[in-house]
Amino acid sequence: MRTQCGLRSAECEVRSAGAHEVGLLHSAIRNPQSAIRRAFTLTEMLITMTVFTMVIGGILASHIMGLRLNEWTMRKLGADDQARRAFGTLQGEIRAATLLKIGNGSATSFTQVADGMAQQGMALQIHRTSATNIWTRYFFDTDSGELRRIESSQSGALTVARYVTNLPIFKAENFQGVVLTETANNRVINVTLQFYQLQYPFTKIGPSNAFDFYQLQAKIARRIL
Repeated sequence: MRTQCGLRSAECEVRSAGAHEVGLLHSAIRNPQSAIRRAFTLTEMLITMTVFTMVIGGILASHIMGLRLNEWTMRKLGADDQARRAFGTLQGEIRAATLLKIGNGSATSFTQVADGMAQQGMALQIHRTSATNIWTRYFFDTDSGELRRIESSQSGALTVARYVTNLPIFKAENFQGVVLTETANNRVINVTLQFYQLQYPFTKIGPSNAFDFYQLQAKIARRIL
């Protein structure tokens, strides 16, 4: 009896297992998504790629805009730095001067504009004291387009500003801005520099460039009149 019961139990277990497997097979056939992972359709893939492309395009556009803004800022800072370097020392020397002479010259010579003529020229000679053999001279070098500075105790000139185009650079004016024709004691020195490009960062000036026109101008008077 035990043997028969054991055999019958085994048969029951086999039949139960077979029925379970058949049930799973029928369930998989009726609902294939539960057995097989669902893939993207062509339409979904195209939409995904379009959104991804738009996001990447926006990131690249923002990056390029940031680079252009940084370049523009560097040019503005470079222009301001050039202005400070060009006029910083010159303003201090003119204000502290005892005698000022406007004319034309170079590193080795200077000719002052005579009375009765417009007090303007391409060179400015500054005397800190009443000793006329001690001077500081600013002059324009036509070959290089540079404004240079030299002292009586020096053998070589230093470059103050590059790429200068305007003539004249120095003018002696009255309080109304009229160019004088004599060496008045209370005159104002008008210093004007116009550039065709900036040195750092290298920036050309003119139509269709970053700057259409760039000019530095200062009107300076002596403290001791």
